[in-house]
Amino acid sequence: MRGRKEALIPSISLSHSLIFDLSFLLFLAAITAALDNSQIKDCGITSSLKADPHPEFAETSNSLQAQWVSQDVILVIGSSLSGPNPTNVWLGSRSSKTGLYHFAKHNGINEAVNTQSLQISRNGFNTAVVVAESQKTLYVSTNGGMDWSNHNLPESSFNPLTDLMLSPVNPSHMSLRTNKGNLYFSYNHGKSWNRIGKHVQQATFVNTTSENEFLFFSTSSLIPKIFPLYRYDVRTKKNKEIDQAAYRYSVDNNYLYVSRQNYTGSASDSRTRRFYVSTDFDRDRVTFREVQLPAAEWEDFVSVMATHETGAFIHISKAKDKEKGQLFVSDKSGAIFTLSLDNHMLQRVSIAYVSILAFDDFYEVKSMRGVYISTVVESGNHYSVITFNNGASWQRISPPPGTNCLLSSGCSLHLHMSYSQAVNASFKNGPLSVSSAVGVIIAQGSIGKTRSYNPSDSRVFISDDGGYTWKMHSNLTGTYSYGIANHGNIIAAVPDHQFSRTIWFSHDRGDCFKPEDIDTTGSFKVTKGLLMDPLGLGMFAFALGLEGTDINDMWRLIAIDFHSILDSPCHSQDYMLVTEHNISSTCILGYKKQFHITKPTSFCYNDAGYIPESKVIRCNCTYTDMECDYGYIMNQSTNKCLPISGFNLSSVCPPGHDTYQQSIHGYRLIAGDKCLPNDQSKELLKTKLIQCTGHEAPGGYVISTGSPAAMKVVGVLIFVISVLLAGACAIYCYVHCKSKSRNKFHDRVVYKRVPLKEPGVSSGGEPSSSSDDDLLN
Repeated sequence: MRGRKEALIPSISLSHSLIFDLSFLLFLAAITAALDNSQIKDCGITSSLKADPHPEFAETSNSLQAQWVSQDVILVIGSSLSGPNPTNVWLGSRSSKTGLYHFAKHNGINEAVNTQSLQISRNGFNTAVVVAESQKTLYVSTNGGMDWSNHNLPESSFNPLTDLMLSPVNPSHMSLRTNKGNLYFSYNHGKSWNRIGKHVQQATFVNTTSENEFLFFSTSSLIPKIFPLYRYDVRTKKNKEIDQAAYRYSVDNNYLYVSRQNYTGSASDSRTRRFYVSTDFDRDRVTFREVQLPAAEWEDFVSVMATHETGAFIHISKAKDKEKGQLFVSDKSGAIFTLSLDNHMLQRVSIAYVSILAFDDFYEVKSMRGVYISTVVESGNHYSVITFNNGASWQRISPPPGTNCLLSSGCSLHLHMSYSQAVNASFKNGPLSVSSAVGVIIAQGSIGKTRSYNPSDSRVFISDDGGYTWKMHSNLTGTYSYGIANHGNIIAAVPDHQFSRTIWFSHDRGDCFKPEDIDTTGSFKVTKGLLMDPLGLGMFAFALGLEGTDINDMWRLIAIDFHSILDSPCHSQDYMLVTEHNISSTCILGYKKQFHITKPTSFCYNDAGYIPESKVIRCNCTYTDMECDYGYIMNQSTNKCLPISGFNLSSVCPPGHDTYQQSIHGYRLIAGDKCLPNDQSKELLKTKLIQCTGHEAPGGYVISTGSPAAMKVVGVLIFVISVLLAGACAIYCYVHCKSKSRNKFHDRVVYKRVPLKEPGVSSGGEPSSSSDDDLLN
């Protein structure tokens, strides 16, 4: 692919071709647009978008990537494998006087670079790094791309897309893991490197506070049965061994999970693993608690899907089931799990029981607390489900009104996520939400009894209440790139894999979309993608496209200013009060939160420093705030939690403890629930101190909070070996897996020049908590 033209910008991957005659396709597009426009409303918008072509930006590189440095600065790097100037650096800055962007070319990189390796630090540090194609040199800018310095890398054999990491709290700090297993650390933007580990399998930056900065890494040992897990303290420059048998691990700011292999002497026990969790992994003395799940065998698969402040999601599947498994959710301790969702999709590609690729549909909605979206597999069919209470219960997604699709008849809305990208490269964008736009979710999908992977069935869907209700627009058919601006006051989308110069935008949280041609000069023939502020705060978007379809055609860029639509700052009368989870008749997780958001009828924008006002309303505890405690099961007829027959409650004690606070009546609060206790709930939530007779997990039972009977685990569960593949497999895995549905921002767009019959592969939808470090496989 490197010999063809490709371009990259935060979180989209697109294709381009030479095959069809452009004039004919544009003629067809004009006819279609004319027919469609006869039915298009103006949405009450009387002014036109201000689109600013940038003739100074003209790039012919084979590979192009653009990313936001800040709300007012974007960085574009173009690179080719040959030519007198293999790499060009463009910086677009917004003038404080005119409010317009200007692009200027900056020198400093004198060789071809891997544009996909471009990383930019967040939090206003403005550090950017990119790796040379030779992997011998690291180029670093500390002023957002204006000036670049080059430094030698300690080794030249590594995956530049995953093995080089910037510290999340200090951009001068970075780590590099090489194919030889050496782990290096730099304190000075890559000028010098110190080796801090050997035989390293994986490494992860973690910062639990602004003062604590750690690098966790696991190693393989020459001593049998020993798999040391180290914590490198960046401040003291010292390694601390925190576990000797961490066969695999997963860590973030909330929990550290490890899998340990059992060695009890028997052949069968030596093939099992047990799971442990630590919540004090940032302290001097690290303690672990055994996770209350059955032991795991070698061939089975476990993945930590996501964690939050009050719990974690873990997927488990048997070795022979490459398509689905069970999703479990924990309490706040991260140790006690209950079954959250059965037949949960996680597609795997394995060689000899070793999982080399994994595609999961699991997405955390950033704009509404407690909301997650995933996929269920039944009889080979796939359908989307959603939870509004941190996984305590799931349901199919309600279809938009007026579609002749009824939940009562088994018809629902299905959203495209990570697995869709693997099936069809046209679905390169998953759901998008940002915390600054309360309740807003943008996604593409289909309506029916099961999910359709035909792009012609795809539509763009909008929710402005956190996923309870959805809107569909008949003109937004096919696949799209999309983004959010100014706290959700603007939603914009451009069609993918089409000869189009049209942008669709909404100023009323998706109620109405208006199309507009972003280039009236005719030089901008093909729109290839949309770049918008990944935090959803700014008022600008950038459309990147081509002059034509020839391989030597110029990349062009157009800045779109939404100030021409939202032309004045918002005032108090422009806001309205909304309550999250307002569709539900009861409180969710014990409280409701109210926000002030802009009225759909107000054509105003929020200033840069705007923070939505919010108010928390706590509710009295009810049964909806509770779930069955470990060792209990919900009776379907009475909806009461009853003890499981023959279940020994004393077995739930954590290792090293002889007592445990066990629920008397079998109820516990849902993780994260903050309801106000009343007399009834206080009685239901009473606990008693019990003496433990053992520490083993219950004999083969997993507990469901919603099933009428206990479910026997057909076999026990396990962590399997994670394999790092070099060459094409590593790149393939990055392209397909890096941007799982949990990715955090649409802040990188990837463009590729390939034939139209072979549309490009997306590098991602949103950014998430699933990185390679999250997979305990």
